[in-house]
Amino acid sequence: MAYTVDMGSDIFYSTKCDLYLALQASVDMLVPAGVTGLQSVETLKNVLYSGTIWVDQLPELRLNVHVSAESNLGRPLSILTSQIGDALCNSQCWLELGLGVLFKNCDHWTEKTTSTTFRLSFGLRRRPGGSVTAETSRRPSLAKSLTNAVPPLYTPAFHISTINISMTYSRHSQPLRYISSSTAPENCGVTPHIEIPYRIDKVVEHSQDSAPASILLANDTCQVSEFISLFNVGFSTLVHDDPPRIYKYPTLKKSDLQSLSRIAPSVFSLRYREVRNWLSLCIRLYISDSIH
Repeated sequence: MAYTVDMGSDIFYSTKCDLYLALQASVDMLVPAGVTGLQSVETLKNVLYSGTIWVDQLPELRLNVHVSAESNLGRPLSILTSQIGDALCNSQCWLELGLGVLFKNCDHWTEKTTSTTFRLSFGLRRRPGGSVTAETSRRPSLAKSLTNAVPPLYTPAFHISTINISMTYSRHSQPLRYISSSTAPENCGVTPHIEIPYRIDKVVEHSQDSAPASILLANDTCQVSEFISLFNVGFSTLVHDDPPRIYKYPTLKKSDLQSLSRIAPSVFSLRYREVRNWLSLCIRLYISDSIH
């Protein structure tokens, strides 16, 4: 049986520009057959937040990122979106977690000329070679070679099938409005660090004749830069359990956003699988020595 579990929300803002980012996320989870006592989404949410269940991923985990903005922020949003695909696919974050990312598609639609939305979909799969980090591990190669971490004894595995992320940019703080795939029009057309610089010629390319080009260029350059920075801060907060706060981009409320590394450490916590396998290996060796 599948459930959609809310992961909470957060609101960030830029102290440099009048720009806010409202972030909300949820995960679709598959409950293993035979598991009792989880009759509601709220019950599943409680055990997920408490870390008392084992959470893994399906062979391919779908990542859906919805990015939207008010119509007057359409230009910087489109420039940001054009870079998100490459940034997410090439992020060092996924290599360190032993994940490979494949871009699926990008849809685009407008809602009554008041807002613009892009939906980008990705597929996350476990890399055969495992994690790629600069840190050298001293643990046995057997522990590092196991692709899947070994869950605790008699613990059923719950699987995340989809991660849904909604990011809404605005000129002022506004109530969160989560955009799910079910609300997207039927006919409509990831810490990832964006290292690809936004291109000045793209900003100039979208300049309007009704205002001086130099003013539009300066405004768009500032907006695009802050769009990218807020995206990085928001995504880092979602993936990592306790990322360092950047004071230029504070939050407006006490965050109730649950990080992916907290609810699914076997997938999103660095070296968690290796440590878990190492512990399991030690236990097996101890039992074997005790018997003999």
